[in-house]
Amino acid sequence: MARKLLILVLICLITLGAIYVIQKNKCKPWGCFEFEGDTSFLLKETYFTSNTVFRGLFSNDSVIMRIDRRILSKSESPENEFNARVMRFSEMFTKAPAPYPGDISDAIVCPDNMIPEKKEIPIQNGKLTYFLAHYGKRQNFGVCSMVDSAGIGVYAVLYCEKDNELQQVEFFSSGYTSGEEKYLNKLVQSIWCKS
Repeated sequence: MARKLLILVLICLITLGAIYVIQKNKCKPWGCFEFEGDTSFLLKETYFTSNTVFRGLFSNDSVIMRIDRRILSKSESPENEFNARVMRFSEMFTKAPAPYPGDISDAIVCPDNMIPEKKEIPIQNGKLTYFLAHYGKRQNFGVCSMVDSAGIGVYAVLYCEKDNELQQVEFFSSGYTSGEEKYLNKLVQSIWCKS
């Protein structure tokens, strides 16, 4: 009887250990964020991976997701790194001098209806800022005309305090409908940091 009980306890411990290991590694290489609800993204391509950096491409039936995840070193300021990524994105849409000014135009100007609005979402254990913007045929943001736009996407920057991780997440939808815009907003708003 004691032997059966010992075997039963051992099986339970092994099962609990396996569940713990699976749960702990469940999000890798996703890092410190997970999605509530729609988690059906599959890894399509790994661009780069190391102990502190992961860059990859994921997709589901309707959206492509590109991730750049980085664990910051102690010498890097999370606030500065976060703000630099947000600012680099914002500056793509500000008025800039033309590289070759001429008679027609001496500045590059993005029309107001193509300038994305900066949105901040309060999240537990972190910080999230994102933009809903048009992207080009090569999945590049910074498009300033509907003619050059291939669809609507999201550019998001996320910082998770617990793991000192900075993540840049980009979603690309294939169209312009309000349904796709709502889906992208819902998707980005479901990102959260592990506690």
